Amino acid sequence: MTFLGLLLTAVSAWPVQLGGYLNRNDAAWYLTPDAMVVAENVLLLQKSNGGWPKNYNRYYVPMSEQERGEAILSASAVTESTIDNNATYSELIFLANLFQAARKQPADAAVRLPANAAADDVTTTANDGVLRAAAKASAPFTYGDLTEVCRKAFLKGVDFVLSLQYPNGGFRQFSRDYGYYTHITYNDDAMVNVLYFIKAMQEGGSDADPNLFDGLVTDALKARLADAFDRGIQCILATQFVQNGVKTVWCAQHDENTLLPAQARSYELPSLSGAESVGIVRLLMEQPDPDARIREAVNAAMAWFDKTRITDKRVETFINEDGVSDRRLADRTPGTGSDIWGRFYELDTNRPFVCDRDGIVKYDMKDIGHERRNGYSWYTSSPERLFPLYEAWKKKWNIN
Repeated sequence: MTFLGLLLTAVSAWPVQLGGYLNRNDAAWYLTPDAMVVAENVLLLQKSNGGWPKNYNRYYVPMSEQERGEAILSASAVTESTIDNNATYSELIFLANLFQAARKQPADAAVRLPANAAADDVTTTANDGVLRAAAKASAPFTYGDLTEVCRKAFLKGVDFVLSLQYPNGGFRQFSRDYGYYTHITYNDDAMVNVLYFIKAMQEGGSDADPNLFDGLVTDALKARLADAFDRGIQCILATQFVQNGVKTVWCAQHDENTLLPAQARSYELPSLSGAESVGIVRLLMEQPDPDARIREAVNAAMAWFDKTRITDKRVETFINEDGVSDRRLADRTPGTGSDIWGRFYELDTNRPFVCDRDGIVKYDMKDIGHERRNGYSWYTSSPERLFPLYEAWKKKWNIN
């Protein structure tokens, strides 16, 4: 399976998710008026630095004139550009799919536009914050025009993604140069997902379309992508936390200079992550012909996961005394159900903890407020899925 295939299948199998609602395994759909609505919105929302904001969920809805104007004006709000929550690379995959569908059509054929769009006011790009009229009665917007628009927006987006990488290989998740936004970010699989996407571009495509990036990714760009991916892997190896001389796992974010675990929001303290480390280990296990450093990193991380599993607790949803849905840790008979792991573990003791917005460590969910207790994923069973993969990995590479 290609790296993009692994990223796409992550939707159902892993905590990481690719905003799959934006992309379809149906090439014909990308030639429909509905797809042009999505295309217009994607292009309008691209910031002047090439990235996209996160959590936009109205791509299938035509923008009003007011919304279009606001999108144009906000193009310079580059601090909103991010790779968090699947942003930017989801839009780039859409543009690649649209590019491939369009380039297979006669270059001088007119694009099928949305039924409610007047021929003289359909917009197709907001690159550099400038709205460009694309379809006019005197000059129909053609598939040749569309491929060029997609190409420019795609390459601009790729440049943005690569701009987030530090020389040491780590990626920050936002184009912001202040606060915790500057940290190397594994949180919510931000860096791991981007590395999957970078590798997919380098390889040329996905399982569904091995040629997805043909005509978009040049040999020169592939060389840049290969370098970015390799440096990303080296950063992962360098940030694995060493506890009393023993390698463990990773924090959700690391300082971009010292590479040590770092704090993000007030309740996201420097810690060992039982959640984000899962995607990192999976990525390392997927490397061809893993060298000694990768083998050591994977073995150490899996030993830590085995050591820190919680065998006698489960997260239970219940109705509390106020009649409100709530969550708590409940007893579980070992051997029944799934083991769980904490989202955060203390760096020196491997003790799982939770935390409210006051930043004070607690060891039981009942000791933090209802809002954080129910508004954050404090425990996960996802490491369990690594163990069969780990056994197959050891067998493949003859590791005892």
